[in-house]
Amino acid sequence: MVPQGSLREFYLPITAFNVGKDTKNGFYPQNNQICIHVNEFLKDGYRVSAESIEVRFPHVDGSRVINDGTVGITDGYCKLIIMTGVLVIAHSLELPREELDRDDVERVFKSFRHVRCSYTHYANPSHHHLHALRIGHVTSEKQAPSALDYLGSMQQAVDLERRASKPGTSTALRDVLGRCIAEYNRMCSNKRHKIDTDKKKMILNLLRLDEPAQAAIHKHYDLFPHALSGLPLSLLQADWWVPGSTARA
Repeated sequence: MVPQGSLREFYLPITAFNVGKDTKNGFYPQNNQICIHVNEFLKDGYRVSAESIEVRFPHVDGSRVINDGTVGITDGYCKLIIMTGVLVIAHSLELPREELDRDDVERVFKSFRHVRCSYTHYANPSHHHLHALRIGHVTSEKQAPSALDYLGSMQQAVDLERRASKPGTSTALRDVLGRCIAEYNRMCSNKRHKIDTDKKKMILNLLRLDEPAQAAIHKHYDLFPHALSGLPLSLLQADWWVPGSTARA
């Protein structure tokens, strides 16, 4: 059953996740990120001691039943993509029984059966995307969020916040983004993780990009990790019209 409050630790079968459609913040994991972790999963399997997958539960027609393919992912999408991908590839290869019964193969596949999860309850759906960005700052195994992380999290949060806006509340991009950033900063206990004026300017520039321009940034990060991308956040904070951007909102 869908929990009615936050849960720190519980387990779900890998079939429960909506891996194909409910991508993390609208983007699939970058290829360079998958390449870093895929060998680890093939060698050691899924380590239960690793950080939990942070999930969210979209309600379908008010149902609290957890069906296959219904659980959304707030953080940990790359891990789930790798595990699901390995199982799909193994199935498509029609591996013979003697291969599947090998100790190392059996150990890896068995480790994928159930995934350790955590859930933070928010009444406002947009807050799950803000929470995902906050996790990106505090999770030790990752680098600091990239421009793409900021874009994806805030784009999803802004869209949901607009839908939930009460009549008479401004739905202009700058105003909705301001409300999302204010809520995000309230979530952050570490001052270094908060979004300041410069980062807000960068996010606004990115949100004004058209789809081809956003796709170009995604392709760039697909090839290069954030730390080696040559695309510093300061470059995107400049006071200029971003090529391909729409009119100011």
